[in-house]
Amino acid sequence: MKFSETQSCSENFSKFDKILKFAKISIIVFVSIYLIGNFIPYFEGSDAYTFAAASLNLAEGNYTITNELLQETGRWEFVPLHWTKTVFDSYIPNVDVGVPLIGSAFFIIFGYPSLFYLGPIFTIVFLIISERISTKLFGKYVGFFTLLLLASNIWILDIGLYFMSDIIFASLTLIGIFYLIRFFYKGNSNLILYSSIFLAGSSLLRINGAIFFLIEILLLVVYFLFQRIKLRNNFIHSKNELKTNDLVIFTKKKYVKISLFLIIPWMIFFGFWFSSNDYYFGDSLTTYVNVKKQIFKDMNHVEFTTNSFFIINADRFDFVKGFMRTLLPSPLSTNLYDIPNNYDHIFGKYWLGLLSIGFLISINIFSFFTKNKRIEVFSFSLFIFGMIWFYTSAPNSGERLLEISGSRRYMISTFPLFFMLLGFSSQKILE
Repeated sequence: MKFSETQSCSENFSKFDKILKFAKISIIVFVSIYLIGNFIPYFEGSDAYTFAAASLNLAEGNYTITNELLQETGRWEFVPLHWTKTVFDSYIPNVDVGVPLIGSAFFIIFGYPSLFYLGPIFTIVFLIISERISTKLFGKYVGFFTLLLLASNIWILDIGLYFMSDIIFASLTLIGIFYLIRFFYKGNSNLILYSSIFLAGSSLLRINGAIFFLIEILLLVVYFLFQRIKLRNNFIHSKNELKTNDLVIFTKKKYVKISLFLIIPWMIFFGFWFSSNDYYFGDSLTTYVNVKKQIFKDMNHVEFTTNSFFIINADRFDFVKGFMRTLLPSPLSTNLYDIPNNYDHIFGKYWLGLLSIGFLISINIFSFFTKNKRIEVFSFSLFIFGMIWFYTSAPNSGERLLEISGSRRYMISTFPLFFMLLGFSSQKILE
């Protein structure tokens, strides 16, 4: 009798698993049909057109462009919008080089149709990657929950129609974080190399990815400290008999190997970035943003300084709340300006972001004391916070970025991380 009941229960779970897989596939297929059927040609978008033009030029072996009037006069009046003049009286696109590299490669292989469909294709891949990683880290139910929230997010569905950098950046970032998490469990130094390659590679698409270098170092330092503490406690509690069943032992040689695998991809990225700035603008620390600001002093460009990175004040906390509110699932994050401001006098501006902040604090406390998914929860929270800290590091940049709809697309790379944590907490509550 008990055997038959167990067999029946097993069959029910098997059927439910099949239904869950079918639901996941159905969601991806439905979103794919929507994206492919409604793609927006690159020439109908401002940023998308710049990415495509840069990709086409790069495919022909040229990253810079010039014209006779610019060559003769050197005046900015002959530089197109969304391009920046170089020291050679030519101009380059106001984008990081990563997307043009990808776009030019696809154009050479597949032609013009690739530039129309790259946005939708990478968005579909992004959904699949997010579901696979969330399932691998948290289980099938969290994977379904994450996929459902991502597939119903209006900003992903909107940006996914264009040839843009945000979705590709988010995909590379997510893979890099996944390999970093796997390293914390496996201790395989090759995983650090893979993580750094993807995280540094994502920075070629959006320079804000450079903050990942600091986060990666910080997480590794914390990880090694905890390993040392666990090793010492294990030795003490086992009466001087070392038990290493649940520990990863690192030799000095392995520490050196891990450090090199961490640094080398980032050194290549920073070397390329600084040298390209020096080549085009005559200064390794000068970017197209700095050049634009010097010429068009009335334009409110974002500029980062060392001092502003460490500033902590009430205004910055408001801007952090502003970015945090974009993490909330649709429709809470859709019509942010339609939300009544009746509580602004109590909680300050962008008070809805307090929900996200409160959730991250709560899930970290729960995870720490229950020893449940500590690595994933802390790492995800740090990457989310690091991304927001970067965007609020430029003086007066926070409010400017939050005033435009782009503030939501800037945070797309953090959506799967936040949604995984939401799914994990929901699963624990239901259990």
